[in-house]
Amino acid sequence: MRPKRQTILIINEYTARRKPKRRREPKRRREMKSNREPAEQIILENYAFPGVLLIGTDSHTVNGGGLGGLCIGVGGADAVDVMADIPWELKCPNVIGVRLTGKLSGWTSSKDVILKVADILTVKGGTGAIVEYFGPGVDSISCTGMGTICNMGAEIGATTSVFPYNSRMRDYLAATNREEIADAADGNKDLLTSDSGCKYDQVIEIDLSTLEPHVNGPFTPDLAHPISKLAANAKANGYPIDVKVGLIGSCTNSSYEDMNRSVSIAKQAMKHGLKSKSIFTVTPGSEQIRATIERDGQAEELRKFGALVLANACGPCIGQWDRKDVKKGEKNTIVSSYNRNFTGRNDANPATHAFVTSPELVTALAIAGRLDFNPLKDELTGADGKKFKLDAPTGDELPSRGFDPGQDTYQAPPVDGKGISVDVDPKSKRLQLLAPFDKFDGKDLTDMVVLIKVKGKCTTDHISMAGPWLKYRGHLDNISNNMFIGFVGLIGSCTNSSYEDMNRSVSIAKQAMKHGLKSKSIFTVTPGSEQIRATIERDGQAEELRKFGALVLANACGPCIGQWDRKDVKKGEKNTIVSSYNRNFTGRNDANPATHAFVTSPELVTALAIAGRLDFNPLKDELTGADGKKFKLDAPTGDELPSRGFDPGQDTYQAPPVDGKGISVDVDPKSKRLQLLAPFDKFDGKDLTDMVVLIKVKGKCTTDHISMAGPWLKYRGHLDNISNNMFIGAINIENNEANKVKNQLTGEWGAVPDTARAYKAKGVKWVTVGDENYGEGSSREHAALEPRHLGGRAIIVKSFARIHETNLKKQGMLPLTFSNPKDYDKIQPTDRISLLDLKSIAPAKAVKCEIKHKDGSKDVIELKHTLNDLQIGWFKAGSALNRMAEVKK
Repeated sequence: MRPKRQTILIINEYTARRKPKRRREPKRRREMKSNREPAEQIILENYAFPGVLLIGTDSHTVNGGGLGGLCIGVGGADAVDVMADIPWELKCPNVIGVRLTGKLSGWTSSKDVILKVADILTVKGGTGAIVEYFGPGVDSISCTGMGTICNMGAEIGATTSVFPYNSRMRDYLAATNREEIADAADGNKDLLTSDSGCKYDQVIEIDLSTLEPHVNGPFTPDLAHPISKLAANAKANGYPIDVKVGLIGSCTNSSYEDMNRSVSIAKQAMKHGLKSKSIFTVTPGSEQIRATIERDGQAEELRKFGALVLANACGPCIGQWDRKDVKKGEKNTIVSSYNRNFTGRNDANPATHAFVTSPELVTALAIAGRLDFNPLKDELTGADGKKFKLDAPTGDELPSRGFDPGQDTYQAPPVDGKGISVDVDPKSKRLQLLAPFDKFDGKDLTDMVVLIKVKGKCTTDHISMAGPWLKYRGHLDNISNNMFIGFVGLIGSCTNSSYEDMNRSVSIAKQAMKHGLKSKSIFTVTPGSEQIRATIERDGQAEELRKFGALVLANACGPCIGQWDRKDVKKGEKNTIVSSYNRNFTGRNDANPATHAFVTSPELVTALAIAGRLDFNPLKDELTGADGKKFKLDAPTGDELPSRGFDPGQDTYQAPPVDGKGISVDVDPKSKRLQLLAPFDKFDGKDLTDMVVLIKVKGKCTTDHISMAGPWLKYRGHLDNISNNMFIGAINIENNEANKVKNQLTGEWGAVPDTARAYKAKGVKWVTVGDENYGEGSSREHAALEPRHLGGRAIIVKSFARIHETNLKKQGMLPLTFSNPKDYDKIQPTDRISLLDLKSIAPAKAVKCEIKHKDGSKDVIELKHTLNDLQIGWFKAGSALNRMAEVKK
């Protein structure tokens, strides 16, 4: 497929919903926008179009292939290159053709197409390739269904996936107010479909008419079970049969059609008096989807079914889930319509058996509450005791009344960005200014220790976990503490801090004070904006809350994202807090894993704080006033909007200087959240010899395993602090434990980051050894920054996930693969690794690796790499940033 004119759009992982104007023949442009919705659905709704070349800093940017675009996920450093007018390079990929015949119908969905492809190609079979779908079966798939298929192309390692332009895409473009683009695509259809007689490097044939619904898992998205074989496979493998939780939505399967098909199944169950037996959650993939299913009633039907409709976010798919229904280590099954089901990814429980399938099949399994239920043949028992069978799902592809855009939270950036300065509190635990990594000094990397020799799969989730670590994404050192590790009353913040929220809480507080009571619990109020703060100060609500015993905090995210130096309990002390926030992951608010955090409305937080007990029910329970008399709280009341209008408060905006030359960034050297980065050391021209193995990773090693998210996100701006999470999620093959490796210099066991720091302090370089598809998962740059920062020089694996491999190159690391995958078994955790002849490293030239065993014997093997001339320059300079600085001189 050949786009007529190249358009490069740069999309970050929280791209805004705003619909940009587009021209019939768009010029080259770059756009960076920010919001809290997952980027992938947003890309399909607003940015992708037939023939576009689009890169985004999320591995599931590939979702846009459902609209005929080449949409590719990259690391942040690659995106920065494009914004800095540096050529963006991609090794010429192979093209895998998937020929679709027949027609989708019944229970079989677009999700089953990609689950079948994953079964055929496995998680590494698409590496270095673009997957192009073609054939007569394509027209039976909706545009959003094609997006689902392309989205999960990331799970087979594909560079991207793409469909040919057709009428289903035109319908979607029209439904999302892009008729002009549809007209342009119609006029260039010959350029947006496969050439007649074109050749592919590999062709896969799938007959949609005979394709069965699939359920893939556990622990990997390529372990496929056709629905007819699922029950037998589950029994044979000892999978937990009871489905504890069903989860639908997120970026992969949250289209209007997906919601409709799930609702059609839920309605059948409710008609017979049934609801979901399993806990059931729905995560809308965008504000547009959320608003439309609220307007058209699907959200309400799902709530009647027993579902909890979550915020439009990545949610449990990336571990934003403080799960309470099972204990960590308890074996259980969950089924989702997400894309990834790596060990512990969703709930930080390594014993959870996570399966992925279509939303409608998740819904059916949740009704039955069992993994061995086959809706194509098995019956359910209604509330009346009668047997019934579910009909195949149905649902409109697009809303008849058009999409509801929902709330527009887009904020336009300044026209002129020159002179913008970035000020970071040096004490920050979530942000850190990065110093350049050291350059290659030209010397060989010798006597490096093996930090860890990974056994089996090692994805990016294994290398750098998500979930509670996400808040440290801006602090490299703090988030590095998740590298290879394989887990009060508070109102306000962004979720519930409106004028109405404050009024309703005050109405409860006033009732308590009327009876001589105040808050029994510590009570904090976090205004969600300067406007809210100023207005509740003017109108008296803030003062009433202070009388009640509240501490009114600054307008900020506050304790909701862990900005809380809590003193009332010790870390590890079991306790309960209740907030009106949105997230209550383990340790998220106060960094205490023993804290039981609950979320509810501000008025209910206030009532529980008065009682000081979690078991208080203000709808029926009484309180005892200071006079000893019993009383019951009346329901909360409060004006929705201020009668005198909002007070805008202090205008703290500082316009940037017109000329940004000479701007300096000052960071407190004592800051824990921000850090100015020093350049990484250059290659000294010498071989890297006698390096130790920090860790040999066992199995899957994702970026979440290398650099966890969650509480570590606050250190994203401080590389040294966030590096304390490095590899703490990865399993060490030497002892089958996470975050425990042997220091090869002292013989002592310790945490992976601590051991790496000990090596660095002694000037000992180290390597990590991993398995297949190392670094898969989120495109998390900290998973590459942290190993480089803590003294790592090479990652040696069977194969890499593409984005992570590029990220390693950017930081001056050597990403190397075994020429013979069986050589993985030759490296032991106690070995010393030498990489020789590095001075003459060249594209496609193998790197000689000498392995010195503890008994004195040696093995010499060859390692492959994909470095081109430009990237070799990065290695020799110490990093891509170092090389950019050299070129500018």
